[in-house]
Amino acid sequence: MNDSLLHAAPEIRKLRQSDMPAVTQHLLRLDRRTRRSRFGAFVNDDFIKTYAKGVIDVDSLVYGAFIDGRLRAIGELRGLLHTWPHDAELALS
Repeated sequence: MNDSLLHAAPEIRKLRQSDMPAVTQHLLRLDRRTRRSRFGAFVNDDFIKTYAKGVIDVDSLVYGAFIDGRLRAIGELRGLLHTWPHDAELALS
């Protein structure tokens, strides 16, 4: 890991629709093993591009950690429609 990343204080904030390009690029940077871990299956770039379009939704909380202006981590808490907050799914990348 780059030493500058170890010492930079991340900006952590709720993601907005305007962050969608950064979300897409973040998910596309995940390697094959990390994609499998994150999505529970091996997924291709087309899947990720489609998935990223729906990340920010009515029943979700999505936060990102930015270092030097680049999205480096995403935490998603997504409700299962009409059950929020009783059931939810958490995903990290």
